[in-house]
Parts: sequence; structure tokens; C-alpha cells
Amino acid sequence: MTIGTVTVMGSLGTFSAAKSDLLVDGFSATGTVKSIAIRDLAPAATTTLGGTNVDTTILKARTIADGFTLTTPGILKSVTSADIGDGTITAAALGKLTTTVGAMDADLTITGAVGPIAVKTGANPGNWAGASFGAITIKGGALDADVDTTGAIAKITVTGGDLTGQIAALGNVGNVTVKANALGTGGAFSGLLSAARFGKITLTGGDFAGELTSLTPLATLGTKPALAKLSIVGGDLTGDVRLLGPLGAFSVKPDKASVGGNVTDATVGTIKIASVFVAKNLTNSILLAGGDLGADHAFGGGDDTFAAGSIGAVTIKGSVAGSMIGAGFFTDDATLKDEDDTVLGGTASSIASLTITVQPDPASYFAAGLFKKAPKIAGVTVDLTADDARFLVG
Repeated sequence: MTIGTVTVMGSLGTFSAAKSDLLVDGFSATGTVKSIAIRDLAPAATTTLGGTNVDTTILKARTIADGFTLTTPGILKSVTSADIGDGTITAAALGKLTTTVGAMDADLTITGAVGPIAVKTGANPGNWAGASFGAITIKGGALDADVDTTGAIAKITVTGGDLTGQIAALGNVGNVTVKANALGTGGAFSGLLSAARFGKITLTGGDFAGELTSLTPLATLGTKPALAKLSIVGGDLTGDVRLLGPLGAFSVKPDKASVGGNVTDATVGTIKIASVFVAKNLTNSILLAGGDLGADHAFGGGDDTFAAGSIGAVTIKGSVAGSMIGAGFFTDDATLKDEDDTVLGGTASSIASLTITVQPDPASYFAAGLFKKAPKIAGVTVDLTADDARFLVG
């Protein structure tokens, strides 16, 4: 039975109809309401509360249908429902949001902080805005919402789905984990990630095909990395990583079924890379320490900047074709292996070691001011004093 809109003239402690069969068309109060517990919010239901920006409300429902609006000048201490349809939630702050069975499809317009968000079966396209976000946890579906904040995001975890949305934080983003489930569903990243700096990025069971950007200068980061670690297991790197600060260990490995482990048509540009491990092949890709290729992720175009940079141990267990690995490399155009190529920073622009299992093709290019250990290719130590167009030293 539908009871229409519940109207309260003034404030109310608790409104409870959770154990009834009532379908509520909406709820309106001129003052604050401490707690609302209902069975179902009907399609296109409008809930509007009064009060001040410090008043708190708890909302619990079995379902919140499409087309709803929930507006309060105060704080939503918690919102809990089996699923949340396509609608809008507007508040001064949001303590936490939980779906116990289904998806979260609503837009969030939160002036202040947003606490943890925990969603089952995915977050479909929507816009989430808040001053900061706690942990975002998606189980059994994708994170396809766009998340925008002037602050930080504690962490992002997606299990059994892909990360396909656009995540933009002016503050830091903690660890980002995207993992396939036991059936092999999910684990990929094809969206956009932008933040002041990142914790560890871990993908298990899918490709990294999106873009990750941190434009915080090294002077601001200090000793902290722009990206603590990048680990891909059971997928390939086919996207782009653009950092103005250091990158920790970077690895791409296959799963037990030998799926993944390649770097193809990718760019990684940063000031420093702790280490590189590619279990299979490096193809048509660019790995630069000291180079920022701009938003186009390509040499040329007038937006490239170069500086000294360093890379730790580099291990490529397969082949290298049409790819560039450089520390402190400089060029003033999109043409490589010509007279303008040089290395900035002298011996400070170093590669600790370079080991490649299969002979690289002639189009590949390796540049550094210093190879601390003589490179080893196909089991043979490379003589860097010999004429080899694939190497630029000093």
C-alpha cells in the first residue's frame, strides 16, 4: 500500500515504518528528523528535511527506487538500503553509505566529508562529489561512478568488477586494489585516476588500460613517492602513467594460466623508478625517468619537459620491440636516434641494471648517463663502447 508523502511540521525523533508493507512516496519535515526507517521509498520519491548543517539523520530502507531525491541541510549520519536507485543525495556531510544487496546508482552532492561507501553489485554511472572520501569498497560489480573531491580518498577496493570511472582528487588517494573474483570477472582498470599522490595500485586479473596522473612537483612531495607501487598480475599494461614525482617498484606478471605479463602501447613517465619487472614482452612502449611527455603521452607536441632521472634494476623476461627505456633522456622532437638526442644530468641519470632475455629489435632504444652494471641481453654482456645504435650513454 502506498501512503503518499509523510509531512512533519517541525522536528521529529524517529519515524519508523520498516516492518510494514507501506510504500512511501516521500517524506518532508520543516525541522530535523533523527532517524527514518522505512520499507520502501517509491519511484520518484522526494525526501526533504529541515534543520541546520549540524543536525544528523539516519536513513534506513529496504529499497530506494529510481528518480528519488534526498535533501537535507544537515548531516546524513548513515544511509543504508538493499540497493539505491538512480537519484540524488544532497547533504552537508555523509557519515557512511551502504547497500546490502544491490547497486548504488545515485549522485552524491556533499558539501563536507563523505565517510566509507560500501556497495554490492557495483556503482553505475553517477557523480559523487565531496570534500573528502573514506574507503570506497565495491564487491561484485564495477566502479563506474565519477568521484570528484578537493580532498583525499582513503582507499579504493573493487572486487569482482572493473574500475571504469573517473577518480579526481586534489588530495591523496590511498591504495587502489582491483581484483577479479573466483570466476575471473573483473580486475581491470580502464578509467582515469588523478590525485596529488597515490599509495599502491594493484590489479589482479585484468589489464591496466586507463590513465593515472599525479602532477605534484618533486619539491612538494619531498621524500614521498607520487605512486608507491604499481603491480599488475594476470593482465597487461596498455595505458599511461604520468608522474612528476617518483614511482616505486613497477611489475607486470602473468597469472598461473600465463595470461598477461606484457607492456604494450604504454607510457610511463616519472622522475625516478625504483625497479621495473616485465615478465613477458615490452612492445611499442616508453619508460622514462626524468621525462614528462605531457597529456598526449608522446614525444613531440610542444608539451614535453626533460630532466635528470634514474631507474633501478630493469628486467624484461621476453622481447623488446619498438620501445624506449631512458633515464635523463632528452629530445626536442618526436624523432628518436637523431642528432638532438642527449642525456641530462650526467652519471646521475643512471640505470642500475638492464637484463633482457630476448634480443631487442633494432628500433628499440636504451639511454642513460650511466649503466651502473653492464647490460645483459640474451645472456650476453653488452659492450657499451661498441657501436650499437640501440644504446645512448652519457
